[in-house]
Amino acid sequence: MAANCKDKGPPPPSPVVVAFYSVRIASTSTGAPSASALRQFAPFLSDTLASLLRAAAVVRDRESTRAPDEKPPFVEGDLFSSLFEGPTSFVVVRDTVAMRQRKYVVRFTNVSNGESYSWTDTVLMGKRGRKDVIDDVLYGGAGDFGNHGTLRTSLESALKPTLTPASAPK
Repeated sequence: MAANCKDKGPPPPSPVVVAFYSVRIASTSTGAPSASALRQFAPFLSDTLASLLRAAAVVRDRESTRAPDEKPPFVEGDLFSSLFEGPTSFVVVRDTVAMRQRKYVVRFTNVSNGESYSWTDTVLMGKRGRKDVIDDVLYGGAGDFGNHGTLRTSLESALKPTLTPASAPK
């Protein structure tokens, strides 16, 4: 008879992912986060992802000033999930490690006007020193009009024409 063979059950969800999406859902931020929203989000994000989001906010603000009658890029929509409207709730459903990278599958739900829509995205983790941080989001797809690909790739692609080598995120 083996001692201490209790079934431990699934690992607990990432406190970083849970804290980030709790803050994100409570926030009224859409599009690229404002400076104050980014200060709330930054402790949970990799330096690279935070830099890309800062760059997106600069482009949004610059384009808003340049063409006030046009909608600038990065002004609306949820960047941190597949669905443009963003989630109203979430649950971390699976934790995996592949190729030395921790990943969390998150089931999101948006309830609006009496209708409910659910989807899954995968949060890719990185490290800042010894601390776990969110490094990217792999969009699971929330229909034809949802975000596709990854958050970082989407930001890098949209920012590419505006970034000079000196201003590129490190």
